Amino acid sequence: MGGTIAVYHQHKLAILGVGYAPDHAYGNPDVEESWTELHVGADGVRVVTAPELAPVVIAWKNGALDREGLRAAYAKLRWTKSMDVLAGAGASTQQLLDVVIALDDAGAKALAIGELRGSSEQRITSLKQARELAFPPVTAGTPNKQGDLDKAVIKKSIKQSLDAITHCYEKELLAKPTLAGTIMVQFFISPNGKVASSSASGVDPAVASCVAAVIKKIEFPKPKGGGGVQVNYPFTFRPAFAP
Repeated sequence: MGGTIAVYHQHKLAILGVGYAPDHAYGNPDVEESWTELHVGADGVRVVTAPELAPVVIAWKNGALDREGLRAAYAKLRWTKSMDVLAGAGASTQQLLDVVIALDDAGAKALAIGELRGSSEQRITSLKQARELAFPPVTAGTPNKQGDLDKAVIKKSIKQSLDAITHCYEKELLAKPTLAGTIMVQFFISPNGKVASSSASGVDPAVASCVAAVIKKIEFPKPKGGGGVQVNYPFTFRPAFAP
């Protein structure tokens, strides 16, 4: 959907091309996973860029738009495929138009206008939850194994400990926000299903050591035939804001 709006601004008539904002959703292949939303509300404008979702707040000045503040925020934005202006409760038509015009002055090439359902905080929370589902910080790869225990059985047991493995990563991520990569874990499942040995390497020594310790505590189903199983298992780690 789209159309045009004619506005009188700075002593001249301007025609703005606009569209209606779609409901962006992470994990939807038909929707961009990188975009910018401006939430226009009673207290000001929040500039929210996905996938980071860290809002920049621009408060109204006596009910009017802080144009320089918005221009400065726009200048810091990296390129995104879509920019949506969402009108929330308490925002006036004039305030909405002021934001659209200011973005046009700042050089924005394409905008979409839509409704902000609920508060800005609720919108950001729902986007963060969707982001975590679509882009989990830890992805377990496909194991290589030598021994008589199905890969599907091994993966099922690993999946049950994925939260603990994720914690190994996230506690180090606090101090090292760009930490990312793949850890390879080597472990041996003894005939009774317990892990006799476990070691890991890659990404970060602290994360690798922690993941190896988590794997060491897992009890697998007993391998068939009474023998042990050697497993090499990759885990890929990335910050949740990096799609």
